[in-house]
Amino acid sequence: CASGLARLARDSADHVAVISGAKSSTGHFGTGIYATCKEPQLFGSKEAVLFNNHWPRAVGVHEGSDQRHASTLLARGCPDAGPQDARNRPVCDAILSDESRRSLADYCVPLLVPQRFAYNIWERLPPDLIGWCPGCNRWGEKQWSG
Repeated sequence: CASGLARLARDSADHVAVISGAKSSTGHFGTGIYATCKEPQLFGSKEAVLFNNHWPRAVGVHEGSDQRHASTLLARGCPDAGPQDARNRPVCDAILSDESRRSLADYCVPLLVPQRFAYNIWERLPPDLIGWCPGCNRWGEKQWSG
């Protein structure tokens, strides 16, 4: 079974089905395909791309929660800051040590999208988030601008 770029690049690929399969209905910013308008080299490293794409929500630490999970670690760190804050180093380490995410910044797939279908959460919210403040996720939590 092909995965990643190989799945997109196959000559026989049904590209509409491939793109539809990438759509998230449970993401932090509503239904859709998550992307960034930043060029890959502007991130400076694969690690920075992984932090941008997988920075967690800070959830309350409670008994029974996985103490090594990035969201639990962020709740103990500095939820209002990003990966540059030293208090969030354990969050960064958790993201980078997650085997399922390790290869998710190995390549970039450019998307040409009509402007009416592209949303920048800092400027124009997607339909699922109407009513929230710009820069917030679906729970109304302000995001760090990575």
